[in-house]
Amino acid sequence: MASREVSTMIKQGFIADSSLSFSPSRTTSPAKFSTASPPPPLPPPPSNESTHSNPTLFDMMSDEHNREPRKKSHARVAQILTEFKSGVVYGHSLGPSDVKLTVVGKDGYKVTMDVHRKVLSEKSRFFMEKMNPRREKGVSHMVEISECDDVEIYVETVVLMYCDDLKNKLIGVNVIKVLALLKVSS
Repeated sequence: MASREVSTMIKQGFIADSSLSFSPSRTTSPAKFSTASPPPPLPPPPSNESTHSNPTLFDMMSDEHNREPRKKSHARVAQILTEFKSGVVYGHSLGPSDVKLTVVGKDGYKVTMDVHRKVLSEKSRFFMEKMNPRREKGVSHMVEISECDDVEIYVETVVLMYCDDLKNKLIGVNVIKVLALLKVSS
């Protein structure tokens, strides 16, 4: 390609090369160009600290967009836990809980529940393998599930393990939510 074609392509943005700049008032002789040292390195990009200390309008709007669903989800989790703790969700007389289950979301939101090993291991292969009753009798367990996409769905899945009639419990529930519950349950 001829030098002029390259210059035109750079000006029009087809070739992005910061070391090549075109200025009609400046010309470079071929001898000078071959002996010139490489251009100095570009300055490092600004650190993330400055972007976090001075958020842009877009950042603030994005955060606001995420804040409302987060508040609703936290309120829903609080409601589920209140019903669960008061015994409205299950009528079993299992005695005191022997498992402290903590569910942690990717955003750091953390929920801790006091649950029963018997229920978890009967309803979930995952918990059955984690808390084998033959291995440790009379020992209370602490289980943490980290990096969850949706803490509400995980908490609700655990609560549903206490329900005897899932069909009646899930009638009228949003299909997307049922699919999310099934995904976590599998």
